[in-house]
Amino acid sequence: MIPELRPSDLRWRCDEGDCAFKTTAEVEPLSGIVGQERALRAIELGLDIREQGYNLYVSGQPGSGRNTSMRIYLERLAPTLPAPPDWCYLRNSKEEYRPRAVELPAGGGPRFAREVESAVAHAVDELERLLESEQIASLRQQHLDGRQPIRDRVTGEIETQARELGFAIRVDDGRISPLPLDDKGNPLNAEQFNALPAERRAAYESGAAELNQRISQGLVQLRRLDRETAEGLRALELDAARQTLQPIFDDLCELLSVEEGGEIDGYLSEVLADLVERLPEIGSFDRPAAPDQPPSRDDNRQRLLSRYRVNVFLTRERPGAPVVFENSASHYSVFGRADYRVSGATAVSDHRMLQPGSLHRANGGFLVLQASDVFANRGIWEMLKRTLRGGEIRIEPPGEPERGMPGQSLSPEPIPLTAKVIVIGTPGVYQLAWSSDEDFRKLFKVKAEFAPDMDRSDESLGHMASFVRRRSDSEGLPAFDRGAIARVIEHSARLAGHQDKLSTRFADLAEIVTEAAYWRGRRDGPGSVTREDVSRAIAEQDYRDGLFEDRLQRMIEDGTIRIRTDGEAVGQVNGISVYEVADHSFGRPLRITARLSLGEGEFVNLERETELSGRIHSKAFLSLVGYLQGHYGGERPLSFSASLSFEQIYDEVEGDSAASGELYALLSALAETPIKQGIAVTGSVNQVGEVQAVGGVIEKIEGYFQVCRAAGLTGEQGVIIPLANQKNLMLGDEVVEAVKSGRFHVWAVESIDQGIEILTGLPAGRPNARGSYPARSVHGRAIAHIESLLERQRHFAALLNPDPHVEAKPRRRARQG
Repeated sequence: MIPELRPSDLRWRCDEGDCAFKTTAEVEPLSGIVGQERALRAIELGLDIREQGYNLYVSGQPGSGRNTSMRIYLERLAPTLPAPPDWCYLRNSKEEYRPRAVELPAGGGPRFAREVESAVAHAVDELERLLESEQIASLRQQHLDGRQPIRDRVTGEIETQARELGFAIRVDDGRISPLPLDDKGNPLNAEQFNALPAERRAAYESGAAELNQRISQGLVQLRRLDRETAEGLRALELDAARQTLQPIFDDLCELLSVEEGGEIDGYLSEVLADLVERLPEIGSFDRPAAPDQPPSRDDNRQRLLSRYRVNVFLTRERPGAPVVFENSASHYSVFGRADYRVSGATAVSDHRMLQPGSLHRANGGFLVLQASDVFANRGIWEMLKRTLRGGEIRIEPPGEPERGMPGQSLSPEPIPLTAKVIVIGTPGVYQLAWSSDEDFRKLFKVKAEFAPDMDRSDESLGHMASFVRRRSDSEGLPAFDRGAIARVIEHSARLAGHQDKLSTRFADLAEIVTEAAYWRGRRDGPGSVTREDVSRAIAEQDYRDGLFEDRLQRMIEDGTIRIRTDGEAVGQVNGISVYEVADHSFGRPLRITARLSLGEGEFVNLERETELSGRIHSKAFLSLVGYLQGHYGGERPLSFSASLSFEQIYDEVEGDSAASGELYALLSALAETPIKQGIAVTGSVNQVGEVQAVGGVIEKIEGYFQVCRAAGLTGEQGVIIPLANQKNLMLGDEVVEAVKSGRFHVWAVESIDQGIEILTGLPAGRPNARGSYPARSVHGRAIAHIESLLERQRHFAALLNPDPHVEAKPRRRARQG
């Protein structure tokens, strides 16, 4: 006799008396991470080792608390670590397309920018005053006065030669031309010149040619003199400007404690030199910025000042290491970008328009990325690999610059990478990345795997109450009483699918907590949340997600899907399948049928033949074929062909949980013994007839119970499950009450023999010393049927081949599906 499970075996109940509080108002909020000791040890290792490649992949199913746990852990760790340095981008006067990156002490970037901006503004003011001062005017005049004698000498020599040749000199717009004179020294006009005798005109023309040659030589000397004068004036002004600015920048270096010969010292020297070189521009502030624009002194001044403005690229506002969660990663959001502004028909950029990405902001600390973002965009993953391998962060466009007009792109100096990168994703993504990308294995050497559940203990039960308190505090929800906490804990065990486990899918539990508080308010206004409120929240959630489930149920009830829950039938049994619609799963029965005919040991699975069978189901089918061959084929040939089918199933069949049902249907057909149609079965089976554990037993039992309840509970209905699945039962109250009252049953079996006895009411049969089974047993009847089929096969063979001396046609090899 196979004992059926008792009501107490069908679920674990949390005793409210174990709660040492009346409501969660008396409980401390959860402040740490629970149930993930293995993951925490891996996280601690990955974060403590600073060598290259020890980045983390945090693996777990959505809702398992991966993100929340990492946030809690990092927010505790980060303040204990030193703050990383600030980084600024500066104009590179030698290569403007390559802005210079400089490192400053943590928090020092803004002060550095302010002091540089103030010093440059002061320097420009001083240069403007210098240009308007009597000092510079006096120096200019002294310089001009010093050059005038040279000019006078050159022009004097030209005038002397002109007089000797009978010419005067005329100066017009910087041009020197000879003018012929008469005997009295008066200039000749054209009419007078033409009236002169030919010989006299020829003499003048010869003298003019000689004089023009001397004038050309003089003009060359004067132009050289002008150039030297201008250069001297510029050198004089630049020297005066340099002397004016040097004290300002000396004071700035002292104020900032700049190391002599260091990077900052070199930059400030370049700024000083560039300001000196731009002295003419400073002197023309009052001129228009463009020919068609009015003068704007302020605009011109600001344009110059912005040239030297420091881009405080990264600065630390809080002590400790930074923690950045990037929840919507793109190339620019992670690796930074260079913005552009429109200037005419061109897009231009400079060091001031560089923007940091999350990798920059996390530098010196921790960057948390989502695997779905990283691996969905191949460009992000490839760039992240290059960054981690090279140990530096570069701002680069993703391929071609994404802009609509031409412009010069920047190539800023890279910043050394000191961030620890943490990628959060599912185990499937980890396995795919690990197996397909060698770089992933080198760069993410630590996997922290979050378990979907934790052991049920007094400590973990207390953690659940503390979790509810934390959720209530964060959402402003009322307190939960003992009964409500007990119901939440029971629901957690149901999510875990194990009587001795609690789920770590805290996101799902948080939804139930929030919705239970809502129904408490709808039911009776303010007050503590009770067990009834939590049960209502669970039921309402199932109802919201149950549209497809209800439609399938109605199709069973109206006969569209044929399911019998009473009577008996040969070669037919109710299996149970699990449907998954998004995050909602439920069970419903399906009819498994088996048919036999004369044959030569062929076993046909219709789903496999029509390519509707997955690999696991195909393997399970071959296992039951092995059972039949080993059980019945050792003493006699299997003189039949068998076909199996899942009726009214049109999608792919996967999994091995229907294997026991298929075998029961075949045994029924072989033994010509009817199966009770009120009993549904689930379970995997191996070749020796042992029934093995399967998944989804809660959904399967409750799904079949709903079908039986709709058809009318007779007390003869129930479900056979593997004994190994008993610990997975966390059935609903309605099913437990039906079992308690004898209107429904749940049996747990270890072997096919136990299951077939429940289904047929006959003993499975045990062989005697000669290997024979009792005639009224299932196996005995099956063997008798096989032998009768063999005898009929021999009879037909004799009719087809009456001459016993003629060798019979060789038998075909049996096809096994």
